[in-house]
Amino acid sequence: MKTKALEDESNNIRSTTVYYDETQLVSYYTISTSIIEVKTLYDRRMFNELRSLPEDNNQSIVLPAVEISWFGVAKKYQDMHVGASMILDIFKNVIKMRHLFNLGLIGIVVGSLPDALEFYTRYNFRYLHYDYDDKQAMMIPDTYPLFVDIDSIVEIMGYLD
Repeated sequence: MKTKALEDESNNIRSTTVYYDETQLVSYYTISTSIIEVKTLYDRRMFNELRSLPEDNNQSIVLPAVEISWFGVAKKYQDMHVGASMILDIFKNVIKMRHLFNLGLIGIVVGSLPDALEFYTRYNFRYLHYDYDDKQAMMIPDTYPLFVDIDSIVEIMGYLD
């Protein structure tokens, strides 16, 4: 992963932030620009709650976003709020991108591992493309596509000021 992160960084594809203590890696995250493709009726309903989407013209709707590609905390540092600090750091940077640098984006997307769903949903991330909590759901994917909108990010950060 280190090699891939360095390669992506040098090619300006993704940016990785790494946290160390005196002796070892504590945590890391990797972000990049991305898109959200509004593919399903579930997506359309969710995004129409947030913003008006164009009428359905049988073309997919593509919205700008930031993607969290990798997000990890060393076992020794888990349950010490390191992940919370990292996600809030990402939120702060996304707000800067949107408001200080006037960069259009709808929010943040991440492909969550099943064990991390609870973590992300604490920060208002919601499912994309399908309601995996639906009792009729039969799929159990390797990762769950999640999304948090920019207004929720601003609201969360406003509580912390």
